[in-house]
Amino acid sequence: AELRPTSTERDRQTRRHLLSVATGLFASEGYQNATAAKIANRANVSEPAIYRHFASKEALAIAVVNGAWELFQETLVSNLGSKDNIDARINALLDTEKSVYSQPEGKVFYMLGSGATENSDLWQSLREFLARKLELYKQIAGDEYIAFRLSILIGIGCLAIVQGQQVFDTT
Repeated sequence: AELRPTSTERDRQTRRHLLSVATGLFASEGYQNATAAKIANRANVSEPAIYRHFASKEALAIAVVNGAWELFQETLVSNLGSKDNIDARINALLDTEKSVYSQPEGKVFYMLGSGATENSDLWQSLREFLARKLELYKQIAGDEYIAFRLSILIGIGCLAIVQGQQVFDTT
């Protein structure tokens, strides 16, 4: 007899599927244009199904931002490895940014930022994402001023990637 997934497992699968679909829609259409109805339609679920998993569209967007942060951290840890010289560490950081922002999970960050209302929970989540990245930059660079300069340059480069331009050739 074939084992059927438990309701808890189905809920986790549905949640992951909704996050994946929402990530793609937020990345391609932005926060305002990616309505709950569009997300539900693309995910092949009812709109109320979204609200069984997320309290609001904003809560779904915040979960997407958290997923982008997890992807960024995992990719950075993998790219850093045991590199100990500053040039190799900065190149690993640049490679991470290029890799993450070439994917929907990275692109969505910029698209959500353009649709977030100032002081909303989504706005706060995006600000926390940036603050955590700046802290990582400080750890990698070992200097607050260099980290700040890196964050500006990387921000510009990531925006170019989102817009489809080639940047960050660290080879």
